Amino acid sequence: MIKDYINQMAEEIPIVWDRFVQDGVYFDIYGWIKRSDGERDFVLLQLTLKDDMITGGFVTSSAKYSKVIDNYMYGNNDRHNDCQKIEELKS
Repeated sequence: MIKDYINQMAEEIPIVWDRFVQDGVYFDIYGWIKRSDGERDFVLLQLTLKDDMITGGFVTSSAKYSKVIDNYMYGNNDRHNDCQKIEELKS
């Protein structure tokens, strides 16, 4: 079920899944998104599988795809926060 979920996500977003760790029903899944400048952005999905239902969250350095991932996981962008460059950190 988790594998189908992440593979379906990768059909919408150019994520290459790399590694995962599992502790029972908890999964941390790591991947990369290639960028046009030759660099890559990371993606971390933190998923829970209970009663055939997947819930969780994510972290990404992708400014381009963070809203798309948010929409895929939650069906909207209500909880989305834009990824920012470290130079923009004020404190």
